[in-house]
Amino acid sequence: MRFIDEYRDPDAAAGYARALRRITTRPWTLMEVCGGQTHAIVKFGVDELLPPEVTLVHGPGCPVCVTPLEEGRAEVENQYARAVRRDGNQPAQQLVREVFRVVPRKWRGVGEIPQSGLALARPYQSFDAELRFGIAGHTADEPTECCSGLIMQGLMKPRECSAFGTRCTPEHPLGATMVSSEGACAAYHHYRRLDIPRQEAEVATHAD
Repeated sequence: MRFIDEYRDPDAAAGYARALRRITTRPWTLMEVCGGQTHAIVKFGVDELLPPEVTLVHGPGCPVCVTPLEEGRAEVENQYARAVRRDGNQPAQQLVREVFRVVPRKWRGVGEIPQSGLALARPYQSFDAELRFGIAGHTADEPTECCSGLIMQGLMKPRECSAFGTRCTPEHPLGATMVSSEGACAAYHHYRRLDIPRQEAEVATHAD
């Protein structure tokens, strides 16, 4: 099928992998944009085709994409220039500024980040569920053994967590990255929970 089969050509994939190995001259760290990308990467083994200098980390999702470039350039680029102007949708931004105010917000698995959230502005506080139902400050903290915060920051891979696949599964998740069907831990559990970790495989090889 056109535009599908082309992306499932093993010879083309191997060719791209060889090309990447030829042009890679320094370490790269790439954080994919969203959980859908994480699932595709893990499912099809894209990370295992890359040269060892290229490290993929699974970030918090759509809000973040960090890509240190080979030529040392790092900047934000608009990849939707045909539809999105640099200044964005000004009427929509004005409505957001009118209805909401910027507040510190606690992010699951990461903790509180200053000026990272929105709350209803004073004229609209009668619609604020936290105030109406008296649940302001209510939080749902992960168990101490959960490593989802480290995974979302790209500091750890799911299988490096001692609870992965045992005390933490999609049916009984400990943290955000296993709760979400697009989370990195959920992706690894679905596609790679039976794989022998690379380090263990290397030990077994040397033992033979």
